[in-house]
Amino acid sequence: MNNIQEAFIQDLRKIIDKNCFQIGFSLESIILLDFGRVLIDAKPRTHPKTKDYLTHGEYSLRVVTAWRIEKNNKIFCTWNYYDGYYDNEGNYHDNRAKTLTVLEDNLIKILENKKVVDVFIDENTKDFYIDFEENIRFRVFCEMNQWDWNDETSEMYIFTTKNDLYSIETNDTIIHEDLKGEFIYYEDFLKSN
Repeated sequence: MNNIQEAFIQDLRKIIDKNCFQIGFSLESIILLDFGRVLIDAKPRTHPKTKDYLTHGEYSLRVVTAWRIEKNNKIFCTWNYYDGYYDNEGNYHDNRAKTLTVLEDNLIKILENKKVVDVFIDENTKDFYIDFEENIRFRVFCEMNQWDWNDETSEMYIFTTKNDLYSIETNDTIIHEDLKGEFIYYEDFLKSN
């Protein structure tokens, strides 16, 4: 195991005893989870419509590859839960817009403000799971996906801390970037303004 991989595993395990306070999604099955204290960019940005400050977690996870959530050892939902389907005549029905709302509502209810109790990562495959309180498990499966058909490297997931970014790539590498000085704690920002 190399130094970057060791640092990544140590940092990922730091989410133990932290709450998941923010969950986000995209229509392409990407899920975003934020843990710990709230951060803001050192040069704060606001949402174009709401004018709220854009924030994220002290520890933040963006998953592009396959994922699954289990509750009480049963599948609750998966990354392709809201894809469309083909009917008997071969016509495609896109359910994403309708079912994404259901997925978001259910995931927010099941994960939001839940404490992380354990993290396990397979050092070879980079698959991992996060165990939350109330017997909830979030699993990530590192696999080749639709973006890799052209033999291009892309991230399977990205994990950030206040000071570091780790991108776990499809070619079995971990890319590290130093983020020192790019983020401040939100409560410190509020005190200074």
